[in-house]
Amino acid sequence: MKQLRRAGVKCEECAFEMVAIGPIFPEKATFRDHVPVRNRMAALERAVADELRGRGYVVLGTHPRASAPNQSILKQIRLLLDAKLFRLT
Repeated sequence: MKQLRRAGVKCEECAFEMVAIGPIFPEKATFRDHVPVRNRMAALERAVADELRGRGYVVLGTHPRASAPNQSILKQIRLLLDAKLFRLT
């Protein structure tokens, strides 16, 4: 909610639809095993944020530059986005 308010969104005047994709990677038992998966996920999150901005959506939050995303997984995510989210621009 904080991000929405900061962006000037009046939540009581909005309707929301959430689109979730995942889990993409299996859960890891230790933090040490989790870190590489977290880093791969960060790269995908940044790529999806860029994709959504390119489609004309406003993306809240920060998505720092990360390593290159897995292109095969990103392609699958784009197909899911195509089915759910139309281009605004």
